[in-house]
Amino acid sequence: MLRNVLEDYLSSIKERDLDFPLSSLLQAMGFYDIHFTHGGVEFGKDFIAKRMDDGVEYQYAIQSKKGDISQALWRNEVRGQFEEAIVSDLSHPQFSVDLPRKAILVTTGRLSGNARLASQEFKAKLKTENRTHEVLFWEHEQLAQFAEEFGFAGIHQNTASGVTDFAQFYLTYGKALAGTLSERELEEFSRLWLNETIDFRKRILRASVEAEIIATKLIENGHLYEAIMTYLGLSRLVMLVTYETDDPFVMDILNEITRTRLYPLSRRFCNEFRSRWDAEDRSLLRLCFKESPLPMVNYLVWCARVLEIGALYAFLTEDSQERQEAISILSDFARNEEGCGHIPGDRHAVSIVWATLALIGEGKNDIAIALIKRAAVWLCDRVEKGFGIGRYESDAYEETAVLLGYPFDAVKVERNRCSFLATILVDLAAFIEEKGLYADLVNDFEACDIVYNYWQFPNTASIFTIDNRECMNYPNIPHQSSLEEVGKFDYAEHIKHEPDSFAICSWAGARSVVLISALLKDRYFPKMWSSVIGKPVKEAPAAARVFG
Repeated sequence: MLRNVLEDYLSSIKERDLDFPLSSLLQAMGFYDIHFTHGGVEFGKDFIAKRMDDGVEYQYAIQSKKGDISQALWRNEVRGQFEEAIVSDLSHPQFSVDLPRKAILVTTGRLSGNARLASQEFKAKLKTENRTHEVLFWEHEQLAQFAEEFGFAGIHQNTASGVTDFAQFYLTYGKALAGTLSERELEEFSRLWLNETIDFRKRILRASVEAEIIATKLIENGHLYEAIMTYLGLSRLVMLVTYETDDPFVMDILNEITRTRLYPLSRRFCNEFRSRWDAEDRSLLRLCFKESPLPMVNYLVWCARVLEIGALYAFLTEDSQERQEAISILSDFARNEEGCGHIPGDRHAVSIVWATLALIGEGKNDIAIALIKRAAVWLCDRVEKGFGIGRYESDAYEETAVLLGYPFDAVKVERNRCSFLATILVDLAAFIEEKGLYADLVNDFEACDIVYNYWQFPNTASIFTIDNRECMNYPNIPHQSSLEEVGKFDYAEHIKHEPDSFAICSWAGARSVVLISALLKDRYFPKMWSSVIGKPVKEAPAAARVFG
């Protein structure tokens, strides 16, 4: 069954979709000094790597292709590129021309028809001419075998929890096929990848393959948000591994995930959403009525998701024009959708953080401040007129019951005055250095008897996991009634003791905390915000601080 799943995955992917799973596979198979060299100056080589074979160190040149290779494709395209990869000394600076050389042609399909005979003739010719020590062909079946052997068999079958993990993968894969997989389930499943008793190379390979298989099916079914969460789970593992090893391969994998998965999927999510939203006269509620049996609650969730992924797109793109496009989506959405800021539960609250910071980073302080105000009014209204909003731990049913069940005696709902969202909003007001807004929020929350909630993590690997022993919970945080001095982290106990920095930021950049927050949704690293947006905050004119 696993072989069928792997072969189905290999048959469905695009050529470049194989890149970082192949990188992980090479690492697990004992290759090192691995470099992705595809591009305008690759000289036929998509990857270069080294490996010790029978006590001899070899320099490998690796080329990857998608699908079957026919005789015509072999003759007209592949052979010339592959021969260049083998014989050319030009490539990456780490390509060692003095080492004996081997070459691998990797294809997700097969050498079909006379291409197999032609490739064998090519292989014999190169060996006779002593131009390379060995030429290898990894086809569809061998790739599936290697992925199973190095990524699954060595983990699932040889550990006490192997059978359970294996079963969980199939359950998750099945839900991805059915389109019923939630972001919460994805995060919980991705915790299985964090097993530190297994060599980090095998962990990364297993996670890369499983993430690719699951995300591919999610994307096929149009579930881009859940696919993004899948890759965030993979990036969480890779970032955690940086605390175990300084192998540069690990950072290369993280960069590949960000560049080839998270960034393009975030861009696609935003562009496809904007197209559909514009087609419905910029009414998300119309879209929800078309696609949801409970449109009002689904509407609030999707308001949060659009803010969240719009911000992720803005932070991940390296193109200034694309960043402006992302900010334009966030700005237009926040102005036009009244549900922006109407958080159905604390699990969605961090979407306000990153959307606000993305807007502030591009000088849209007026829109950011209006978003904070809207969220604050919503929270106070929910507490005064209803039962509050769902806790972080609440599932979709509990969130719905808290929002809509308060008028009905048959719905047993406990009033919730403890709010993670409240802490976020006050922290944002302090960060923006809005003394008046800060004082108004603290006063309004006190008037509504709202208490602040916060989870704090030290500068350790604990930032990657939930409910660990190093987590400190602040269940009721007193706040100063006013900001005595802007720019100082002294207005509440949680902010006084928050770490000033985190080790992962020195390796992966400040925006790595955005990835962690987007996955786990219970932390937002307030002292890192200036580094995340890359500039000091500038106040907007007071008259501009409302939506148009």
